[in-house]
Amino acid sequence: MDASIQQQITLTISLTQQCLRICAQLQEDSKISVPGLYKAPSSNSKDVREDTTVGLMLQGTVVSGTLLGSPAWAAEFFAEGDIIILVDNMAVNEENVEQLIRGNDVPDTMVAITVRKGGMTVALDL
Repeated sequence: MDASIQQQITLTISLTQQCLRICAQLQEDSKISVPGLYKAPSSNSKDVREDTTVGLMLQGTVVSGTLLGSPAWAAEFFAEGDIIILVDNMAVNEENVEQLIRGNDVPDTMVAITVRKGGMTVALDL
């Protein structure tokens, strides 16, 4: 890859990360929601919610996207069309995938997600 293209890519990534930090800080300071920006749970137990996910957008068990700034987005792993087949070693279907993937948002906990990507099956902890 050409060095100037590599520099442009590096600069773009750096600027994107700076924008995310600024958006997250603005969201925190103003207590407003920035659409599409994932807000990680606080370590303060009163802020722990039971209704958020790792930032995957799904249509049934098929990944349709990730929320900007979420653990799924940061993993740079998920792509549109990936199929979630296991969550914490439990088989998923359209009825249970959201409940299984939804964590209790206790800080520093992980969820194991197994995905079918093309012809491969790949496991990832988020």
